[in-house]
Amino acid sequence: MVVNRSMKLALTLLGLIVPLLTRPLMAQAHVRPILPPERSRLQPIAASIRPSPLILHTQSAQTHAAQLLAQGEAQSGALQSSKIAAIIKQIMQLRAAAVKATNERRYGEAIQHYQQVLRLFQRYQYQPGIAMTQWKLGTLYHEQKQYPQALKVLAAAATTVQGVKNPTLAAQIYTSQRLAYTELGQQQLAQRKYDQALQVFQQGLRVSKRARDISGQVLSLIKIAEVYRAQQLYRQALPSLKVAHRLVQQDDAMSQNVVLMVLGRTYDDLSEFPQALTYYQQALKSAVREQDVMQVAGLENNIATIYLNQGNYRAALKRLNQSLKIAQQSRQLYAAPVTVQNLDRLCQTAKTNPAPPFKFLSQFCATRLPRTVLAEKTNIVFQGYWRMIVTLEGNVLNNIGTAESSLGQYDSAIARHQQSLKVHKPLQDLGRDATSWNNIGNVHLARGQYTQALSAYETSLKLVRQVGNRNQEASTMSNMAQVYQAQGQVARSIKLVQQVLPMVRSIEDKQQEATLLSNLGSSYAALADYVKAEAVIQQGLKLHRRVGSLSGEATALNNLAIVTGQRGEYETAIRLHQQSLTIAQRIGDRHKAAANLANLGRTYTDLAQYAQGIDYYQQALAVHQDLGSQSWVLSTQANLAGMYRTLGQNDKALALYQSVAQQAQRLGESMTTGIALVGSATIWLEQADYESAQQALQQALKLHRSAGAKRAEIYALRALGKLQAKQGKPGRAIATLQTALGLTQAVGPLEKSLTLQDLAQVQFERGDYNAAQTMAKQAMTIAQSAKYQDILGTVLTWLGRAQFANNQVGQAITPLQQAVAVWEGLRPGLKDSDKVSLFDTQAQTYQALQQALVAQGKPEQALEIAERGRARAFVELFATKMGQVKTALTSPNLSQIKALAQQQQATLVEYSQIDDRTVYIWVIKPNGDVVFRESRLPPKTRLAQMVQQSRYAMGVRSRTSITLVDTRDITTDVANVPMAAGNLAALHRILIAPIAQDLPRDSTQKVIFMPQGSLFYVPFAALEDAAGKVLLEKHTIAVAPSIQSLALTAKLKQRDPGQGATLIVGNPTMPSLDGLTLAPLPGAEREAKAVGTMLNITPLIGAQATKAAVLQQITRAPIVHFATHGLLDTFRGDVPGAVVLARGKSEAESLLTASEIADLKLQADLVVLSACSTGKGDITGDGVIGLSRSLFLAGVPSVIVSLWDVDDAATAKLMTAFYRNWQTQKMDKAQALRQAMLETREAFPNPQLWAAFNLVGESR
Repeated sequence: MVVNRSMKLALTLLGLIVPLLTRPLMAQAHVRPILPPERSRLQPIAASIRPSPLILHTQSAQTHAAQLLAQGEAQSGALQSSKIAAIIKQIMQLRAAAVKATNERRYGEAIQHYQQVLRLFQRYQYQPGIAMTQWKLGTLYHEQKQYPQALKVLAAAATTVQGVKNPTLAAQIYTSQRLAYTELGQQQLAQRKYDQALQVFQQGLRVSKRARDISGQVLSLIKIAEVYRAQQLYRQALPSLKVAHRLVQQDDAMSQNVVLMVLGRTYDDLSEFPQALTYYQQALKSAVREQDVMQVAGLENNIATIYLNQGNYRAALKRLNQSLKIAQQSRQLYAAPVTVQNLDRLCQTAKTNPAPPFKFLSQFCATRLPRTVLAEKTNIVFQGYWRMIVTLEGNVLNNIGTAESSLGQYDSAIARHQQSLKVHKPLQDLGRDATSWNNIGNVHLARGQYTQALSAYETSLKLVRQVGNRNQEASTMSNMAQVYQAQGQVARSIKLVQQVLPMVRSIEDKQQEATLLSNLGSSYAALADYVKAEAVIQQGLKLHRRVGSLSGEATALNNLAIVTGQRGEYETAIRLHQQSLTIAQRIGDRHKAAANLANLGRTYTDLAQYAQGIDYYQQALAVHQDLGSQSWVLSTQANLAGMYRTLGQNDKALALYQSVAQQAQRLGESMTTGIALVGSATIWLEQADYESAQQALQQALKLHRSAGAKRAEIYALRALGKLQAKQGKPGRAIATLQTALGLTQAVGPLEKSLTLQDLAQVQFERGDYNAAQTMAKQAMTIAQSAKYQDILGTVLTWLGRAQFANNQVGQAITPLQQAVAVWEGLRPGLKDSDKVSLFDTQAQTYQALQQALVAQGKPEQALEIAERGRARAFVELFATKMGQVKTALTSPNLSQIKALAQQQQATLVEYSQIDDRTVYIWVIKPNGDVVFRESRLPPKTRLAQMVQQSRYAMGVRSRTSITLVDTRDITTDVANVPMAAGNLAALHRILIAPIAQDLPRDSTQKVIFMPQGSLFYVPFAALEDAAGKVLLEKHTIAVAPSIQSLALTAKLKQRDPGQGATLIVGNPTMPSLDGLTLAPLPGAEREAKAVGTMLNITPLIGAQATKAAVLQQITRAPIVHFATHGLLDTFRGDVPGAVVLARGKSEAESLLTASEIADLKLQADLVVLSACSTGKGDITGDGVIGLSRSLFLAGVPSVIVSLWDVDDAATAKLMTAFYRNWQTQKMDKAQALRQAMLETREAFPNPQLWAAFNLVGESR
C-alpha cells in the first residue's frame, strides 16, 4: 500500500501554513521627526515536509507477477512455465529488496533494484508494471532531491499510464510530478533563480490541470505567487492568488485558509491594510469554525501586526495577548515525542480532536503502514507543529514588546523580548534570537539610550552573521546607522548605510533598499547637501512604487517633503506631506498620519505660520494620545513647547516642558528628558533663575553624554554657554560654545549656524565687536545657504548691532534692514496672538535699526521704523475685520503720518523704548512739523520701575487676578492725602519735559500719546511739571496703540452708531469662580443708575445683567457702559480679560471674555469700562492685550478704560460729569473726559481718584 495523496497534500499545506502564521516583526528603529522606515518582515522559513517514497508491498508484487504470467502465456507459448515462474520470483525478490532498501533509506540500492524490475517489465511490454515502477523510481529520485531525474522518469510514467486504465495510478503519477516540480521550483527559488522557478511552477500547474487536481492547481498558483513575492513584486502576485481563491471554493477548508492567508499577507506587504484585514478576518472566521485553535492564534498575531503598522497599539495588544494565550496552552500538547507505545492513544484522540495534526494523524492511522513508520511520520508532523507553536509564541512575545515600547512601556517591552529569547531557545534558531536582540535595541533607541541600543544591535549582528542571514544583517546595520544619526554622528551613519546598500542589492531586497535610500537622503539633508538628499530619496520612492509598497511610498514622500522644506521650498514640502498623509490615511496607518501631521506643523513653523503649525501639532498630538503612543505624545508636546517659547509664551512653554520632562523621566526616555530639561533651562535663563537653569542643564548634559547624543549635547552646551554669559563669565561661556562648535563639525549646518549665532551674541555682550561680527557673518553664510530664515534674521540683527557698537553706523543699517525684511516675511498667515508674541522676540531688531538711523541723522526714517514695529498684529487684524487687508500689510510712511495729524487736528506723540535707559520721542504737529527728542534716564534707573513706583505713590496696588473684596471703596482720608509727587514729576521730566515746548499752548487742543511697553500704564494726565502743574491742566489728552491704529479708529467713527437703546450694566449678581466669590459693588450700582437717569435708560442691575440679556442688546447699542468687575485672566482664548456679568450656570455664562468681544460686530460709538483695572492686560510689543483692544476689533472707535480700581464716589462723579459734558454740552469725548477729570480733581485731589481713566482710540 502507498501513502495516500491527501496525506501528502496535508503535509504540504502544513509547510505553507507555518510561515504564514508565525509572522514576527523585526522592527527597524526610527528617528523623529522623520517617519520610521518600514519594519523588516522576516518570514520564517520552515523546512517543508516532503512526501515519503511510495512503498509497494509484497501483495501488490504478487498481483503484478500473476498478471505478467497470464500475459506471457497468452503472448508466447514458447515460454515455459518454469521460466515464467523464475521471472516472477526474480521480480518479487527485486521488489522485496527495493522495499527493504527504501525503508532503510538506502535509496541508491533501491533504485538499482527497481531499474532491474523496470527492464523485466519492459522486456515483456507489461504497461501497468512499467508505469508503476517508473512512478516508484521517480519518488526515489525525488527523495534524493534529484528533481530533474525524478521529473524525467515521472514524465515517462505519465506517458505510459495513458495506455493503462488505472485512474488511481495516473492521479498518483500526476501528483508526484507536481510535487517534484514544486520541490525543484522551491530549490531554484531559494537560489534566486526566479525565471526558472516560475517556469517550473507553471509546468506543475499544467500537470495539475491535466489531472483535474484542484488542490494541486491551488498549491501551484500559490507557488507562482511566491516567486513574485520573493522579488517583492507583490502586485504581480495577486492575479495567481485570486485565481487560486476562486478555485479553492471547491476544495477543503485548509486550502481555502491558506489562500486567504497568502492574500492577506500580500496585501499586508503592499501596505493595503484594509484589504489585508478583510482576508485575514475571513480566514480567522473559517479557523474558528473549524476549531483550528492554532490557526486562530496565528491569524490573531497577523491581524495584530497590521494594527501595529497602523499605530493602533492597544488593539494590537489585545489580539496579541489572545494569540499568546492559545500558543502557551497548545505548546505542551505536542511537546512529547510520538512513539510506538503512545501511538494507539494518539490515534484514539485523533478521532475527536479537530486540530490539523490530529486530522493528519487520523489519516495516518487509517493506513496499513508499519507502526514504526507511522510513529515516525506522526512525530514529524507533531514536531513540526510544536516548532510552529514555539515559533509563534516567541514571535508574539516580540510583537507584544514592540507594541508596549510604542506605548512607552519600555521595561515591560524589554522583558517581553527577553522572554521571547527564552521561549525560542529550544529551537536553537540564531536568526530568531537576533530578531529579539534587534528589538531590544529598538527599545533602547526609543528611550534615547544609545549605548545600550548599539550593544543590543551588535549582539543581533553577531548572531545573524553566524547564520548568514544577509537580510537580517542589513536590517540590524540599518538600525545601527539610525543610532549614529540620532547621536549626531551623521557622517558615520552615512558610511554604514553605504556599506549596507550593496548587501541588500545583492540579495535583491527592493523594499529594504528603498528604505535605506530614504534614510540616507535624510542624513544628507542633515548635512545640508539637499541635492544629493533629494536624489537618493527619489530613488527610494521609485523603488517603493515599483514594489507597490504604499507604506514605504508614504515614508519616502514624507522624507522628501522634509528635505524640500529645509531647502526653503515650503509649498512643495506641504504638498508632499499632504500626499504622504493621504496615503497614510488611505491605508489606515494612523501613526504615520500623525507623524505627517507633526511634520506639517514643523513646516508651517519654519514658515513662521505658527497658527497652522500649532494646529497641526495639536492634531498629531490628539492622534498619538488616542493611540496611546506615549513616546510620540511626549516628543510632540516638546515640539509644541518649543513653539510656544519661540512665540514668547514662556509660562505656557515652561509648564509643558516640565510636564514632558517628568513623564519622560518616569518612562526612562533619557533623550526626551534631556530635551525638555534644556527647554526648561532656556526659559529659566530668560527669567534670571540661573540656579534652576544650571541644575537642569547639568542633568541634561549628563544624560546626553551618557547616551552619546552629540546633537542633543550641542543644544545643552549652547544653553549652558548662554547661562555662563548671563552669570558674568564670558570666558567660560565662549569656551563652552567653542566645545559645542567643535561637535557641530560631525553633526550638521543647522547646529553650526545656531552655535555661531550664540557666539556672536556672547562676543557682542562682552564688548568684542569684531569677533561678534566674524561669528555673525559665518552664521549668516550658512543660514542663507540653508535658508534658515529665523536664524538669518537673528544673526543679521547681531551683525548690525555689533557694527553699530563698533562705530560702523553706515554699515549697520543694511543688515538691520535685511533682518526687518526677514521678520516681516515670516508674519503672513499667523494667528493674532502668535503675531503678538513673535514681535516680542524680534523687537530688538527694530530698536537697533532706529538707533542706527538716528545716529546717522535720520530721525524721521527712524519714526517710520518705530511705527512699523508697533501694534502690527492689532493693526493687521483690525484692518482685516474692516475689509482693508492692504492696510494691514503696509506701515504708514512719513507723509501719511503727517496727514493723519492734520486730519485729527491733534498733536501726535510717539514713544519708543530703545533700552532700559533710553526713550525716543517724536512729536508730529497738525501743521506737519516733526520733532525728534531723545530722553535718557539717570544711572541705575529703569523706566518700568519708575512707572510702578508712581502707581505705588498714588496708593495704587497690583490686584490679584480675581478681586475678592470691593477695592473701589476707599476711605475718605485717602481722598485728601497729598500725593507723593516726586515719582510723577520724575516721569514728567523724562516723558514730557523734553517735548514740552513742542506741545500746543491751547489746552483744548488734543495731544494723542502712543505709548510703548510699560508706558501704557502711565497716567499722563497726572504727570506734574516743575511748577506743580499737572498735564491735564495744559492739554486735552487721548491715547492710541499706534499712529496707524488711530487712523483705523477714525474710519470707524465715520459709521453711524447703533440705533438700539444704550446698554448700561451695574453690579451684577456676582458669580463664584474657581471656588472664590467676587464681592458685590454697590457703588457701581449707584453709578449705573445715575448714568441711566442722565441718559434716560433703565440699567441692567443684579440678576438682570445676564450674559444673554447683554448679548441681546450690545450689538445695536450706540453707547455701552459697564460698571462691574473686570478680570485680567485669560479665559478660553489667547486674549486676557473678561467683564463679569450676572451669575450663570457656568463660568462661560457668567463672563463676557475679551476673545468673545473681539468676535462681536458692535455699532457703539463709545464703550465705557468703569470697572476694576479694565485698561490693564498683557503688555507686549503689540501694546496692551486686553478688553480695550478687543472692543476696537469688534468695531468700537472709542473706549474709556481705567488703569486701576477707583473709589465709587469719585467714579460716579467723574462719569456723571463726562456724560453731561458729552451729551448735553456737546463736547467731543476727549474734551468731555478732560473737563470731568478736572471737576473730579477739585473734589478729590489725589490723582488716584481722578487720573485713572484714559480715552483710547478716536477722541472726537
